[in-house]
Parts: sequence; C-alpha cells; structure tokens
Amino acid sequence: MKNVSETLFAETNSPEIVRILASLGRGARGAILSRTDNASRQLPMIRLDIDARDAGRVLGWLHRQTRFAAALALTRTAQDAKAEIVAELPRRFTIRTGWLAKGIRIRPATKANLVATVLSLDHFMALQETGGAKTPRQGGRLGVPIGARPTPSAVTRPGIFPGALMRRGRSYVIDEGERVLMFRRAGHGRRSRSELMYVLRPSVAVEPRFGFRDTVTRVALDRFAVRLGETIGHIGLR
Repeated sequence: MKNVSETLFAETNSPEIVRILASLGRGARGAILSRTDNASRQLPMIRLDIDARDAGRVLGWLHRQTRFAAALALTRTAQDAKAEIVAELPRRFTIRTGWLAKGIRIRPATKANLVATVLSLDHFMALQETGGAKTPRQGGRLGVPIGARPTPSAVTRPGIFPGALMRRGRSYVIDEGERVLMFRRAGHGRRSRSELMYVLRPSVAVEPRFGFRDTVTRVALDRFAVRLGETIGHIGLR
C-alpha cells in the first residue's frame, strides 16, 4: 500500500515542537521554514512531514498533553484561590484557632475530569457566605458568649459552656422573653458577685462576610491564563 504523507504547519518561535513530534513519528522529518504574508513579513514556520500511520499517534499525544496542561493549570489556579481565601480569613473573621484555615481544601482536576474544586469542610461556613438566621440544631436557644469570652480572640472552653455551668449549680438565668440572661456566681460571702456569661437567643442574625465565591471567581479570572501559559511552557508545547 502506498504511504500517504501529511504536511503540518505551525507558527512558532522555537523548533522545539519539531523535536517532540519527530520523536513520535518513525518517518517524521522537520525543517524550519519561512513564509511571507501579504505585508511581506517573514513569519517563522515549521514544516513537518509525517507518515499517515503515525499521524493518529502524534495527534493522540498532543490531545493527552493538552488535557494534562489544562488539568494542571486548573489545579494550580485552585491552589491560588485557596491561598487567597486563607490569607483573607483574618480580615473577615476573628481568628481564635487554625481550624478555619485547615478546613479550606481543593480537589484537583485530572485529564479525565477537567474540573478543580475549592471547598470548605466546615458546614457552618455556608451561612457565613450567604448570611441569614442561625438557629440551634436541636431546638432551644443559642448562647452568645459575654463573660464566657472576655476578649474577642479568647477561646470559650467547654468547661464554661452553658450546659456545664448549669450542672455546677452556681449559675442562674433571668428570662426576659425574647432573650434569656445566664449569670454565674463568683466568689464567696461578701465578695461574691454575679457575672453575665451568656445571652441566650432563639436565633442570631449572621451577616454574609466569607466572600468565598467572589474570591474564587476573582482569582480564577486573574490566574488561570497565567497558570495555563506556565504549564504549556513547562511541558514543551510552545
């Protein structure tokens, strides 16, 4: 059977693609050419003659490498978005532990699935994104710490949670209808005093302040093209 030869042309600033494609085709041969356009400019060109039996193999390799480059660029963009979200947490929230930052994760893209995902493992952060009313999961009331959290950055210990205080028997509540005030008795004798520990409410309004979607969208628009260019250059598709 007579061999059929196909000629491929690609505008390029480097002969690297000749070396890559030629290494895949048994009968491939390449040469740097030039072409003159209508404005009489000399354009660098590549001519590559490949036996048709190898053309499918070459194009298949290009397809796989292109998907690999896209998957890697998507994953690195997701990593950029995660880093930006973590960096913005102290500006948006009072950070008491590293828990929130550890919950920001990504799922990398693959050649088979060109989707990279940025997510939070903490379900309560959904309300911080959308805003709304926070209510108890099992009825009752929410405890808004007052004396139980003396400074904004203080961590409320389990030993002074509302239930723990009531079990100790040195606490009492004043029901004002819409809210319930929980006090703790401190000290003894004449030096004893009452400390307001919590305000208990049926719900608490949460303002949307996470900015998760906006941050991921902004980073994706800013960084994906850059990451794709870096990846293509790294694997030699330029």
